[in-house]
Amino acid sequence: MLKSTYGAAVLAAYLALPGLVHAEARPQSGSRDHRVTYATYQEGQVYTVQTRVRNVTLIELGNGERIQSIAIGDSESFQIDKLEGANVFTVKPVIQGA
Repeated sequence: MLKSTYGAAVLAAYLALPGLVHAEARPQSGSRDHRVTYATYQEGQVYTVQTRVRNVTLIELGNGERIQSIAIGDSESFQIDKLEGANVFTVKPVIQGA
């Protein structure tokens, strides 16, 4: 009985691993300024970007990466602008709760 319970627990944990691999990731704060955060891209990973109403958040992709287009579903709540660099854009929430 104990072996089958243990085996079931191990199997359940093993099956849960793929879900954990694709879980949400929070970027790590920089050593000089906690407001600057860094994340290393991993395919399939979801990243949380902290924003505040009426404050601009600048997002810079890695060297060699390039933004081809930007699409937004809620253009009344957010302003998104591509800057002159090929890998830099800004996000600015303009409505509370966005």
